[in-house]
Amino acid sequence: MKKITTLLFLMLVFNICFSQIGTWYKGDMHSHSTYSDGTSSVHDIIKDAENKGFTFYVLTDHDNTYTSNPGKNLHWTDTAYHSSKMILLYGDEWTTNNGHANIWNSKPYVYDSIFLANTSNNPVIASKIVKSQGGIFSINHPLNQSLLWQYGYNFEFHSMEIMNGPINYLLSNNNSVITTIWEPLLLSGKIINAVGGSDMHHLNDMFPSLYPNLGSPTTYIFSYQHSPEGILDGLKKGHVCISNSPSEPHLEFFADINQNNSFDYMMGDQIADTISMVQFKVNLIGTGSNLTVKVIKNGAQLNSPISISASNPSVIFSDIPQKRSYYRIELLSSNSSVSWTNPI
Repeated sequence: MKKITTLLFLMLVFNICFSQIGTWYKGDMHSHSTYSDGTSSVHDIIKDAENKGFTFYVLTDHDNTYTSNPGKNLHWTDTAYHSSKMILLYGDEWTTNNGHANIWNSKPYVYDSIFLANTSNNPVIASKIVKSQGGIFSINHPLNQSLLWQYGYNFEFHSMEIMNGPINYLLSNNNSVITTIWEPLLLSGKIINAVGGSDMHHLNDMFPSLYPNLGSPTTYIFSYQHSPEGILDGLKKGHVCISNSPSEPHLEFFADINQNNSFDYMMGDQIADTISMVQFKVNLIGTGSNLTVKVIKNGAQLNSPISISASNPSVIFSDIPQKRSYYRIELLSSNSSVSWTNPI
């Protein structure tokens, strides 16, 4: 075991089980159909999501839809919006000239007052109404140069889209969202959970590098309950990680404050301030080539990337946190990030 300042690393070949039983669900948090500015029907999108092996899905057509009924959730009432293979959530993209946000809920919700907050350009009110109905308000692609989030961040909102498909190729570097917006909010003490979304508008587009396909990126949600309510609860708790695509690997991230290999906390969880050593564990789910784990503590890289693979699928490290510290993990493939966790 090699000591690097206060940080200790140990590669393990065996797995230590998380003490609570749950399941990872994978899906896409952001996409569009012909009910707004997408080119694919609800029927075709649901089939594509099923074929990709998604276990949950939510369609988020623009609320100022291009149909004759702005503010009406027409995609919800389409009889094709059902699946025997996936858990479906209900969503909209709150769409204004000053920024976009996704809204998600486990059931249909009343949208009239939320859309009124759209027409008055008031995300504060919109977020409050969404929360009062049990839903989530999540800021989308905040650095999209043509759809820049201009409302600021000094209000209560749940999460932020740190990975957005088109931005990765067209509009700005996703890592800029992480380092210039999300990370500073975390450093200020705010609890803002990270999510991803393909922002798919064209199924199986002939130019996927310009218009990403469904699931690029894919969001994974850890839930203790196989239901829409369970998925939404996992989202609210920040038990979420992101992967570049449905076929690429993702990560589990746990913490053990008692040094007994119990690992009672996972990404998204909060731990009371401690000056004692905390043990952390990263698990690789899936396979890839030239994979390494990068640990980020309070916005700074804590270590040199550590090798991880299907034959050595776990990394354990220990550190003594400062007050209000947070830790998050990125999975690198040949030095390019392919998966991101929420912080502990």
